[in-house]
Amino acid sequence: KLGNVLLRYYDLVTPLWDTATAECVSIINARSRDGVFLPEFTESATTGMRNVIDRLAVEWSLITKQTYIEAATIGVRAAVDFTGQDAIRTPQQWAEHYHEEAMRWLTAPDGPLVNIYLRSQKVIGGIAEPRSIHGRAHPVDPTKLEWVDGEDVEDAFIDVGEGAAIITTKKAVTGVAGAWSANRWRINNWQGKLAFLANNALVGEMNSAGTLAGVGPVEWWVEWVANLDRRTCVTC
Repeated sequence: KLGNVLLRYYDLVTPLWDTATAECVSIINARSRDGVFLPEFTESATTGMRNVIDRLAVEWSLITKQTYIEAATIGVRAAVDFTGQDAIRTPQQWAEHYHEEAMRWLTAPDGPLVNIYLRSQKVIGGIAEPRSIHGRAHPVDPTKLEWVDGEDVEDAFIDVGEGAAIITTKKAVTGVAGAWSANRWRINNWQGKLAFLANNALVGEMNSAGTLAGVGPVEWWVEWVANLDRRTCVTC
């Protein structure tokens, strides 16, 4: 059952991701002429891409919320079946808190959506600002961001006139699409967090029960071993 919820999560998010990718590429193409991205449209392009990313964050939150409830329900029901005692918290309560946390991670300075925005902005010549999505100001630790390679950026520019530089449409599109592609695998992180939520609900309810029917006091131990992002603990 939990595996099906995880698969559906991925199936819900990937079409949103692909649509957002295509929209950002269209933003670049719409601001290009004769194979060249027009530098006077840099600000409007970055603003347009930021709006796309903001909308993706909202849609991602809305479309996946039910899957968090379903994952929590699986964990709570397993605890109830195992202990024979009523749950202390409802699946909705377990899910709501974790869903909010997951969405905050999604738009945090080292999250995938900010990474896409900063990489795209860098490719088309914008100045990267230390902000998270939705305009919240945060210090950015460059060691936690996957920046576009400097040589790749330099290769994208053509010297014209008196030392001015412009970027080809092809390179701009490749760079922006590449920013999305490089972060696509991180959908699996958020998908996998549903297993973490189900496990938390299971263990939390069993600890709240304090005893197992016919067994007596029990101390439970749990370790999350496959988070695959920078929030993984030292042991994992």
